Amino acid sequence: MSFLIIILVLAIVISLLLGSITLILSLLRKKKNKVTKRYFLIAIVAFIILIGVSIASSPDDNNSTNEKTEVKQEKSIEKTSDENIKQEKKNEVTSVDWKKEINNIVKTDKTPTEKFDAVEEFVSTYPASEKEIEGFAEDIIKKYQSGNYLDISEKEYLTQIFKSSVVEKNSSEDMKEFAFDYWQVQKYVYRGAEKPNSQFVESNEYQMNKSLQSIK
Repeated sequence: MSFLIIILVLAIVISLLLGSITLILSLLRKKKNKVTKRYFLIAIVAFIILIGVSIASSPDDNNSTNEKTEVKQEKSIEKTSDENIKQEKKNEVTSVDWKKEINNIVKTDKTPTEKFDAVEEFVSTYPASEKEIEGFAEDIIKKYQSGNYLDISEKEYLTQIFKSSVVEKNSSEDMKEFAFDYWQVQKYVYRGAEKPNSQFVESNEYQMNKSLQSIK
């Protein structure tokens, strides 16, 4: 439809210009000025070509503008979609029952080392949400500050190992360092490689206290 309008406008412009040329040529014949007539014709033809090119190119410019607008709108939609997905992941609650999995590991006849390995394997595929990670971080800090984080049952040991491992793998800086030191102490004391009052535990507790000062 727009193409037909362009053709129509172009035809009207050309008709008007041809009428003007006919009138001017009749005047030029009377003056018998051939040189002026030649240059005037060249100027008129050039003017007609310029008008035609301008009209023909205008739809392309409009299309280009429309395409740019559509691209911007698509990018805006994609950005909004990505933000929504991130927000959903942040608020989602995983369908995996980690408490049930820890209970199942505790009930097995495996050695402490094998149970620890089973927990770590579970952590490697556990789809923790941001809300859970924040909750686990608060839990291990409170447990450590309670002073009895090593005077606990096997189930609680494996639970603390699970939580601290999840936090360590999904955090950064001071929180990551605290979770790692906490996880190390739980790991070696639970497996019997270290005693609660050993130099190893004291050294890690010193590092945890330093991390806590920065976290606060």
